Amino acid sequence: MGHLSQQVHEAYHDAPHEKRTGYLGMWAFLSSEILFFGAFFLAYTVIRSYHLEGFREAASELSLFWGTLNTAVLLVSSYLIAFGEKALEARKMKAGLWSWGCAAFLGVVFLAIKLYEYWEKAHKHHIPGLDFKAEDFEHPHSAELFQFLYFSMTGLHAFHLFVGICWIGGMVWWFRSRKGRVIQPTYVTCAALYWHFVDLVWVFLYPLLYLIRA
Repeated sequence: MGHLSQQVHEAYHDAPHEKRTGYLGMWAFLSSEILFFGAFFLAYTVIRSYHLEGFREAASELSLFWGTLNTAVLLVSSYLIAFGEKALEARKMKAGLWSWGCAAFLGVVFLAIKLYEYWEKAHKHHIPGLDFKAEDFEHPHSAELFQFLYFSMTGLHAFHLFVGICWIGGMVWWFRSRKGRVIQPTYVTCAALYWHFVDLVWVFLYPLLYLIRA
């Protein structure tokens, strides 16, 4: 099985140079993602300030149970990613790969729950712009706006999580296929950073969407 190495690629002066370059690129990418999601959070905040009652009414239609369960699922997956990263750095490959494999599985569980929530919305005819049952709400325009933001923000988050699952799952497969060969530690840290970022986005989405009913 492969192990982490300080082998330096030809494009870099030394291992620290390669490490710094990799981290800089990853943080630049994550910064662009923060700006991307930040625009949605800002739009949500501004629109909600004009539609407080309608947003509360629409949020009460969301399942607090599924939202809370999904939050717990992602928090556990983040712990597994952090544990796996430390294990891989300590060259405990079996523990690290199992931990990352379980984290990717929890990501799949999250998406399955989210798809179930989408199915419930479709069943209730609460799909904005396509099949929206306005008579279910006292503030139908505001409620439809909330549903639009709900599907947009959670859909984008789900897409990013899907990318993370492919990334982590692909690295587990890649590590296992590189038996006896070296693995750059930068790859491990960058994948872990991405997963934690996706989880952090959900930590902000959860209270904005599920806990504003009070």
